[in-house]
Amino acid sequence: MSSTKRNYMVLAAVSALLLCAGLEYAFGPKLHDITLALAAEKDHGHTSEDAHDHEEGKEHKKSGHGDHDESGHGDEEDGHDDESGDHEDALQLSPEDMLEFGITLAAAGPGLLEFHTDLPGEVRLNEDHLAHVVPNITGVVREVTASLGDSVKAGDVMAVLASRELAETKAAHLSAHAQLELLEVTFQREKQLWEDKISAEQSYLEARNAVANARITLRVSEERLYALGLPAEIIHQIGKKSRPKLTHFEVRAPFEGTVIEKHITHGEALEATTPIFVVADLSTVWVDLSVYAKDLLSVRKGQKVIISSGVALPDAEGIISYIGPVVGEETRTAMARVVLPNPDGLWKPGLFITASVAVDELNVPIKVPKTALHTIEGKTHVFVKDLDGFEVTEVKLGRVDRSGAEILAGLEVNQKYVATGGFYLKAELAKEAFAGDGHGH
Repeated sequence: MSSTKRNYMVLAAVSALLLCAGLEYAFGPKLHDITLALAAEKDHGHTSEDAHDHEEGKEHKKSGHGDHDESGHGDEEDGHDDESGDHEDALQLSPEDMLEFGITLAAAGPGLLEFHTDLPGEVRLNEDHLAHVVPNITGVVREVTASLGDSVKAGDVMAVLASRELAETKAAHLSAHAQLELLEVTFQREKQLWEDKISAEQSYLEARNAVANARITLRVSEERLYALGLPAEIIHQIGKKSRPKLTHFEVRAPFEGTVIEKHITHGEALEATTPIFVVADLSTVWVDLSVYAKDLLSVRKGQKVIISSGVALPDAEGIISYIGPVVGEETRTAMARVVLPNPDGLWKPGLFITASVAVDELNVPIKVPKTALHTIEGKTHVFVKDLDGFEVTEVKLGRVDRSGAEILAGLEVNQKYVATGGFYLKAELAKEAFAGDGHGH
């Protein structure tokens, strides 16, 4: 191409761009004049160039090689254009770009497909870690230290009662303790007199029997205090204090948990069996599932379960620990239970859930995650990575589970593909397609 042609083409392109950008008013006339001048020069040069080409054509024709050389040269150019076009189809990204856009690679290989069945269920309190707190003694409420929703630890004081029954029990324990101390002194004296041959053996034996009875009486009074719920350290201190609080009774938490019910007010008179608190350990919960008759043979103890709440909670995994032996008459379903860890307390009792139970599994030669699959023009594709860059390829799917799909065709074992982040590549591919359409018009 001559320099005149090149200049003409460049200025013509610049003129078109400026006119499209709305700058025709400022630069249009001048560029128009330049274009006309170059066009005239082009026409003049074209005449001489055509004549020169005509003479060269005659020479080639005389030699008999014109057609062969021209066709051969054209084939080389066509082949070169095709090769460069294939290379340009691949998307190029640096490692930094891949990290920025969350693009990760994986090697195509075997995987495990898990087939699930969905069952409805409900989150419930773990009744193995639930306590109904009762005072175990009649009395009047003097103080309430625990409120609804409070977290308590084992042994924490939740309420204080004034109890006449407790006062009588403590007094009996004090009397038994003092009686034992007195009888032990008498026994030691009688024992010494008997050993010194001063008193008869009968007196010694009677003193020893009295001490044994006193110890039994003290032991019974201790057991009564234990039955009322007093801790051992409090009971052991009763006989050592000069003026213990005989009516003072403290209601304590049985274990670490959360107060989920409260039925006590200041000044209230309570019976020994009145439920005043309910404490629950919410670090684990029960998830009770309804198993339909058609699923009874496929749902078994020990199977893995994926639990979804339908609200803004992440899915949780658990294991079926129990399957009920009977089918409900009204619901016509059996009950399967999952003990679900709940360290953050996110799974609230009463929440309805859907549980996906893995009832079967199958190993396949190639499995990819669902994040690697992309629908383009109604067909499924994945992005693969080779030496030229990232390219999109159509694949044929087989069986599909919750996490991924089997690949029957389009991807080979150990071939690198985009596991996550392919949406960015899909967007780039769409941009290139759009730009190509615009240029074509």
